[in-house]
Amino acid sequence: LVFTVGFTAEMMFKIIGLGGVYEYVLVGGEFRSRSAWNRFDGVVVLATLADLALGRSIGLNLSLLRVFRVFRVVRVLRKNPDLVKLLEAVITSLASMMNLLAFMAIVIVVFAILGMQMFGAGFPLEPNGLPPRANFDTFGDSMLTLFRMLAGGGTWDIFFQALESKQGWMAPFYFTAYNVFNTYITLNFLVVIILGKFAMTDEEKARRRAERDAAMLARQQKMRKGKGSKGVSRTTQLMRVGGASTGAIPTPEPLTPEEE
Repeated sequence: LVFTVGFTAEMMFKIIGLGGVYEYVLVGGEFRSRSAWNRFDGVVVLATLADLALGRSIGLNLSLLRVFRVFRVVRVLRKNPDLVKLLEAVITSLASMMNLLAFMAIVIVVFAILGMQMFGAGFPLEPNGLPPRANFDTFGDSMLTLFRMLAGGGTWDIFFQALESKQGWMAPFYFTAYNVFNTYITLNFLVVIILGKFAMTDEEKARRRAERDAAMLARQQKMRKGKGSKGVSRTTQLMRVGGASTGAIPTPEPLTPEEE
């Protein structure tokens, strides 16, 4: 409750300081990049207030709205630019990761079918007469077993159980091939993709910064040229007016390159 009051007060102060709800949600005042964070804070605060109001007045159990409170941890990203950079790299690499994940799925499907043919209904039974949780009896069980091995859970236990099956002599080749394909090759490619996108984010930011600086420099040079031409024409006018009133001979204007 204390944190809810604090976050609500923060949102109200921001709305008042920025000049209204429109500035708070869509513009963000002078810091336009913060409008997205403002919307995020607003959604979290409103969801929390709705949970408190409806839960106490009507008695509804809106536990789903309490999930939004967990996302307040994301506010830490504001203070850690390196963490923001890493998150941007992960998000930008999602498209490339989809192709790699599709390849991983194909490898798992192929090895699941091979596992069914080699070790299906061949694992020793548990003391209660049931097969172990990790087995290759069905296609679904094979997929789950291979995914468990990919996550690094009990790979050696599954390997020793496969050795006791009828086709146990093929277990070393099967498990070695699967680990090489998915654990070492595919997962390393995943890391390479993220690192590549991480480096590209730095290059993209440097390129945008250089383009922004070049545009600003060109704008400043254009403004200086405009001010210089106005100053010259103004000085020439004053000299002509002064010469006419005093009877002095005005100084001739310099010739332009075209006239020369």
